[in-house]
Amino acid sequence: MQRRRVGSSGLQVSRIGLGTMTWGDDTDGSLGDGGAPGHLEPAVLESLAPALELATHGASVCARLVEAGEMRCWGRNLEGQLGTDGLDNFEAPVAPAQVAGVAISNGDKLLYPEAKGSKRDLAEYYVAIGDWIVPHLEDRPLTLVRCPNGWDKPCFYQKHAKESISEFIDRIDIREGGGEQPYMMANNVTAVVALVQMGVLELHPWGSRAPKLGYPDRLIFDFDPDETLPWERLVEAVNVLRKLLDTLGLRAFLKTTGGKGLHVVVPVAPTRAWAPAKAFCKAIAELLVCTFPDRFTAKMTKSTREGRIFVDYLRNAENATAIAPYSARAKRNAPVAMPIAWEQLKQDLRNDHFNIRNVPGLLKRRRRDPWAELADVDQELTDAMLRQVGVTSS
Repeated sequence: MQRRRVGSSGLQVSRIGLGTMTWGDDTDGSLGDGGAPGHLEPAVLESLAPALELATHGASVCARLVEAGEMRCWGRNLEGQLGTDGLDNFEAPVAPAQVAGVAISNGDKLLYPEAKGSKRDLAEYYVAIGDWIVPHLEDRPLTLVRCPNGWDKPCFYQKHAKESISEFIDRIDIREGGGEQPYMMANNVTAVVALVQMGVLELHPWGSRAPKLGYPDRLIFDFDPDETLPWERLVEAVNVLRKLLDTLGLRAFLKTTGGKGLHVVVPVAPTRAWAPAKAFCKAIAELLVCTFPDRFTAKMTKSTREGRIFVDYLRNAENATAIAPYSARAKRNAPVAMPIAWEQLKQDLRNDHFNIRNVPGLLKRRRRDPWAELADVDQELTDAMLRQVGVTSS
């Protein structure tokens, strides 16, 4: 219930999903609203309003005359009719369904209407793939994309934790703007489901872990192609980077983004601060542009991106983020950012090729995890590597 007021039309109660209901004396002298706005006579409730006790009952709003002890409800009764009746003729409240111990309100709300994907479906997706996604989220501050009414409705980013967030979601204080700000972390699948309850569709973790947030353990090259480029050009591009990194002695992994691009992910020991790590990634991107100026650009401006692939190295900075492996995206048909093997590039895997409907089954049938060794790769950014790309070590 949002508010109530008394005016010339009686006591008005506004509640999400029901609009504004007016309580007063209708034409037959009984207390209530028959559901027809023109059915009310001038109200006599103004002096009586303080004696009313308001409450919710399922999808209805109820009011009790405190002195008389009589309860009246406004909403749909057991016969589905909109109007006012006694409490006994209304359905009992239905408790929200729970997923992973989290109460999911409005679970049937379609967050992906074209795919008939509901809020509950998204929560159950994360439970099904929890063992896969949580290792990529643990101890990492998050930036969230929240779309409470679905991906095709207004969405917004959120970085900082508010007092109202679920107790299942861990918080970490991070120095920012001369003070400290609370960030959120999802260290288990229950926390991820609690984020879904908030209307979160996308999870974007940092490239570093607490307590060493100033030292990245993942470098990310985001290949964002012009929409006119065919899949084959994108495949050629990431393979060029793979060979370059291999020459430097760095092993790289690959994932789809749930959009039109690909991410090349390089795990490193957290021994270098963000500044030299970013400088290294920038130098790599500029080397690609210098070698293949007709294929690549490292500038964000649209005029330079026509017919080329934007190599985005800017995700490699403190407070910068990238879409989490296995996270859903706020895009049509509920696509998922999916870790893949290099050998899988023979097939066009962009956009919703992987989605919340098919990923759980694919993971169950998968014979080999292409990222199984990512956490155990023993490599770091050395002084020699930095010098090779023209970065002065520090």
